[in-house]
Amino acid sequence: VAAFPPLLLPALTIWQERAVADVLDFWRRPDARTLLVWAVCGAGKTEVVFPVIREALAQGRRVLLAVPRREIVRELGERVKTCFPGLPFTLLYGGHKEEAPGTGLVVATTHQLFRFTSYFDLAIIDEADAFPLYGNPMLNAVLERVVLSTGKKIYMTATPDASWRRRAQQGKIALTKIPLRYHGQPLPVPQLIRTALPGEKGEFVPAVVQDFFLSLEAADRKGLLFMPTVVLVEVFTRRLKKELPRHAQRIDGIHARDPLRAEKVKNFSAGKLRLLVTTTLLERGLNFDRLDLMVLYADEERIFSAETLIQIAGRVGRQAADPGGRVYFVAEKISGTMKAARQGILQMNKEGAKAQLDK
Repeated sequence: VAAFPPLLLPALTIWQERAVADVLDFWRRPDARTLLVWAVCGAGKTEVVFPVIREALAQGRRVLLAVPRREIVRELGERVKTCFPGLPFTLLYGGHKEEAPGTGLVVATTHQLFRFTSYFDLAIIDEADAFPLYGNPMLNAVLERVVLSTGKKIYMTATPDASWRRRAQQGKIALTKIPLRYHGQPLPVPQLIRTALPGEKGEFVPAVVQDFFLSLEAADRKGLLFMPTVVLVEVFTRRLKKELPRHAQRIDGIHARDPLRAEKVKNFSAGKLRLLVTTTLLERGLNFDRLDLMVLYADEERIFSAETLIQIAGRVGRQAADPGGRVYFVAEKISGTMKAARQGILQMNKEGAKAQLDK
């Protein structure tokens, strides 16, 4: 369609290009219904669906690009504007509505899907295994409902669970994999550390945390410190500021109920904050440069599943200029989940190394 806006993509890696070809092939095959895009953290998976969005829109089809979290949908909207200059689209998330009536593309959080029934020819779910979509039967039923009976679904994630992997192996769903980050470097492998940790009152700051903070200072890097609960984030942030009074201005805490969270993320990005103590709020989607991170109480399996730990580790080393970075999983006992996450990352690196040899 001549009048359709151009698609401006960054240069793609050979693995992204193969994924683009697989995604377009899936869209063109009448029998294929569901596709899983399994890409390591930081592989640039969002870009690989832009060509299929363009093709579907040019055919007059309706496309949904959905993501579970509000923080990520804003960034996604910006990326769509960059890659599809001049394309009108609708952007929906809690408390925010930019509607462009009669346009084929809707970018939204999964909670906004309650507005639609049998509407989309193609639904693309980024971060498909993230809260609140993952394991939520109601939201998943809504997702089924918004896609036309002839429509197709693409799920994208770095951490598909066992049932997804099994369905792909059995050929019940189509699969394309991106085994390497766009800069071609391996994923940072977490170090597992056993040490005594404080209780809910945050009685002390473990030596590993002090060392972590001072290493950030020395190397002029940023740090994320992940905690399992909001209470621990608040208690621990206060304790850290008290124990490191000279650095108190550069330390802050953040969680989903924090009214200043957008401002804190901005300050952290800009380097005004050295360390951000956080819940799993910052587990995925956002990119920070020169980043190291630590997960405390990493054996709390209800919060930190192996998939969550892999996602968290995937925050580090995303930039070509700084593909390294350090990741620490810290707990009083090294759990099976912590080991499984580390093993999963080593396995992906093995596949990535093999893919580089095979290219």
